[in-house]
Amino acid sequence: MAINISSKSQKRASELRDAVRLLAWDSYKIENSLKGQAAFDGYSSFTEEWKEHEIHGMILPAIEKFITDLGYTAEEVMNMRSETYQKKAEMNGNTSKRTEKTSSYEEIPY
Repeated sequence: MAINISSKSQKRASELRDAVRLLAWDSYKIENSLKGQAAFDGYSSFTEEWKEHEIHGMILPAIEKFITDLGYTAEEVMNMRSETYQKKAEMNGNTSKRTEKTSSYEEIPY
């Protein structure tokens, strides 16, 4: 297994893709009237469609343009992403406040 270190641009592109994924999931739930257990069950269908989305072949400037074409700024979708993960942490009983920089990295297993 190789160790790959992402560039700053690659990391930002990955974070923006994730933010768009969250935005797309919200839209998918609304369009398909998914709530509660139905939303939970519907995520696997969404994931299959998401894997095929064009955004996965885009580099950072193209992702930023894609977001702008949707009527958002990169910072708006990143703020939505941060809010989503903060709500998720609170629902899971993890109420510690973490900055975006800290929360975007996995915990180092020491």
